[in-house]
Amino acid sequence: MAQNYKIFINDIAVFLVDSLPLTFQQQINQNYNGCFLLVPCHDLDDLENVVDCIEKKPEFKTCVILGDDIEKLKSDYLSLYKCVEASGGVVRNQNKDILMIYRNNRWDLPKGKIDSGETPEVAAIREVKEETGIRDLDLVRPLISTFHTFKIDGERYFKQTRWFEMESQPFDRFEPQLEEGITEVLWADNVKLPECLANSYNSIEDVIRSL
Repeated sequence: MAQNYKIFINDIAVFLVDSLPLTFQQQINQNYNGCFLLVPCHDLDDLENVVDCIEKKPEFKTCVILGDDIEKLKSDYLSLYKCVEASGGVVRNQNKDILMIYRNNRWDLPKGKIDSGETPEVAAIREVKEETGIRDLDLVRPLISTFHTFKIDGERYFKQTRWFEMESQPFDRFEPQLEEGITEVLWADNVKLPECLANSYNSIEDVIRSL
C-alpha cells in the first residue's frame, strides 16, 4: 500500500509519496481541482530545490514529491528543518459551535508550543485558555496531527501540532491574547464557520474535518 505524508509550506499542501495509485490521484484532483505539481526527487539536493521553489509562493495549490523510499524521503525532508512540537484545541459548546480566534488577519484555532515537561494534552488546554481567556474545558479525545513549516530569520522550522477535541460550557467573556496577535474570539456556528474557513488555513480545515 502506498504511503504518504502531508505537510504544509506557506499554506501549500505538500505530499511526500512513494507511489501514485489511482485513488490517490483522484483524491488530489478532487480536493485541489487538478492544480498540483508532481516532482520526482532522487537526492537531498533535488528535495531542497523543490522546497526553495515552494517557499517562493508558486501558483499551484499542492505539490506531490515522489521518492523511491518514503522513510528516506521523510528523513531527508526533516533534515532541512529544526523541529518544534505544538498542541492545540478544537473547542465545542453544547450547540456544537466551534471556538475560533482571529490571529494576524486570519481565522485560526488556538494552539501553541509545548513547554518543557508538558504533555501534549496539558499544553493544548493551557494554550486554549491563554489565547482565549476561556476557563471551563474538558478534553474529549485526540484528533489528527498537522505538519507545517515556517522561517524565522532565515532558519527553517518544521512544526508538528497535535490537536485535541474539547468541550466547554457557554462562555462569552473572552480575553484575546493581544500579544500573540489575537484580536477576536468567537463561537462559530454552522453559518459563521464557513465564513471563517474562507479566510483561514488549509490545515485548519483538515483539523475541523477530523471531528
